[in-house]
This record gives sequence, structure tokens and C-alpha cells, in this order.
Amino acid sequence: MPLRGLTNELFDVYKRVLDQAELASVVGFERLFREHPPSANAAGYKFVRISSSASFAAIGRTSGLYMIASDFVPDLKRREGCSLRIDDLPVIYRGQAHNVGERVRSHLDNTRYKDLKREKKQDIWTRCLKLDRNPGNGGIDFDAVPYREHRWVVLVLPLQNSRTEFRNYAEWGFDEVFGRPIASNEKSRHPSKSGLDEAREKLGYATLNGTTVIQGAAA
Repeated sequence: MPLRGLTNELFDVYKRVLDQAELASVVGFERLFREHPPSANAAGYKFVRISSSASFAAIGRTSGLYMIASDFVPDLKRREGCSLRIDDLPVIYRGQAHNVGERVRSHLDNTRYKDLKREKKQDIWTRCLKLDRNPGNGGIDFDAVPYREHRWVVLVLPLQNSRTEFRNYAEWGFDEVFGRPIASNEKSRHPSKSGLDEAREKLGYATLNGTTVIQGAAA
């Protein structure tokens, strides 16, 4: 086979392997979230109530998936959102980051976050939590009007030493189980329904009444 043909074949093999790993990971996270539902008291998750600027340090610098829940109602285009509630508050945003504590601060403590980063001459996250339809890149201050009249909590699924792609799979698995939160509006590619259904079948998973089960396992 000519050199170009061989290299094209290798690229095709590589893409198929990546696609299979992606689908298997998303389906695996679906199973994780169904068998270990996120909650304030769930083992393996980290729950933090945002009550002061010091709260963000308690989140830590771990890599992972995070969920922001609040009784604040975003002024955004309405759509079917997320069914999950944490500490009896609806989840309005979910995201992923290499440094979750810092990323959540950029969303909820935005002014202090930007001042600190400028002081250290470090790069700043410019696209942050957006809760209204006004122009701008988002980010709020939880202790400023009107947000200080509301409750804010964060739940983290630590995924230490993970890559961005893997954490994206966690986001997509979360969305498959609970629905995408109203303020999560990223344009990232999501696996097709047919691809996920095929992956579930290959992996021996089935969904019955909202619960993922292993086909052939004892009830």
C-alpha cells in the first residue's frame, strides 16, 4: 500500500478508537450518575455552601465536574432544563475545569477573581456564568445585589489528573441523565443519540424507568 494510503488508514483507525472511547465514557458517566446520584451528602462528591469569599478555597484546586445550584431564577430563554436539585436548590449550571475552585470563583465572585488575577498578572477567564440576556461575558458577585438575597451552593465530582476531553464526557453524561442546566450554553459537540444507543447496547447497558442496568444481571 502507498505511504499516503497507509497514513490515511492509520488516521481512520485512530478516529474510530477515539470515537469508541468517547461514547463508552459518556455512557459510563450516565451509569455513574444514576448509581451514585449527586447530592449534598453523597459519598465521593464535595459539597460547599457559598457564604463568603473564603468559601471558594474550600472547593479546592482539584480537576473535575462541578454543579452550581441556586434559587436565583436566570433571565434567559426558557427551555427544559436540569431536573437535579442539590440541597433543595435547582442546578442552574454545570461545567468542568482543571482548577474547579478558581473556575467557580470566576463565575460567582467575578470582581474579586479578576482583581486577584490582574494583581498576579495572570490570564483571566473571560467567559463566565451568564444569568441574563444583556451583552457581556458574564460572571456575577454572589454577595452583590440582586444575588446576595439568594442561596448558592456548589457540588464537585473530583476527577483528578483528568484531561479536558474526559471531563467533557462527564458533562455529556450528566446532561443525558438530568438534562442540561439552563445557564449551561456552551456550543461543544455532543454525541448523537444513535451513537449513544449503540454504545449502550455494546456495553450491555439498558435504561429502565430512568435507571441504568447491566443487561443479563440479576434483578
